[in-house]
Amino acid sequence: LVMVADPAQRQTAEALTLSRRSVAIYPKSVAFQGTLATVEYFAGDLTAASSTLETVKKLNGGDDGPYEWFLKAMIFHRNGDRDQARAWFDKSVSWARSNAPHDPDLRILWGESATLLGLPAPDTAATPRPAS
Repeated sequence: LVMVADPAQRQTAEALTLSRRSVAIYPKSVAFQGTLATVEYFAGDLTAASSTLETVKKLNGGDDGPYEWFLKAMIFHRNGDRDQARAWFDKSVSWARSNAPHDPDLRILWGESATLLGLPAPDTAATPRPAS
């Protein structure tokens, strides 16, 4: 509902409702918490997204990954810390290029954060989602 390249196609309100419901049922799910953080970011609630990212990290044994790093880059940028934003962005891109260069969700977050930071974005159209 939100992991689409065109922001006009995002269904943020519905995604937020469903993500919150999923987390209420499965509060220890790293995947559901990560999805909630992403939706909170796209809904414009940076405080909630940051808090949920901390939950993801705790549930994941103190670790997080490239999805969270791209979100951190965008949150830091929107909060005015361009140096931290760039550091998280670079870490994410490095990991994505080496480990999952065609992952459609990563490419959407990569593109979103690159655009926000004024950097070249990957071609998200080059990696269409598989038909469901």
